[in-house]
Amino acid sequence: MRSVLIPFRANSAGTLIALGADRIVLTDEGELGPIDPKLDIRRMVQAPDSQGTFVQDTISVEDVMAYVRFVGEQGASRTKAPSRKR
Repeated sequence: MRSVLIPFRANSAGTLIALGADRIVLTDEGELGPIDPKLDIRRMVQAPDSQGTFVQDTISVEDVMAYVRFVGEQGASRTKAPSRKR
């Protein structure tokens, strides 16, 4: 059994390590902080007169989820039938 002790604060990677344990022991002042997962994306940027260059982008998962929510909300608002005045 793997246990972790959090005497004060565990942020980001510390929280991820704690979540991988079988048992988490927190003191009275112990807390698990937020994690900031990211997606690493490698893509090719093509210029008209070149072979292209690979670019490494890092995108926050929270940004992706916010975009998905935004698109869903915009799509839902555009598919609603207009209200008829009586």
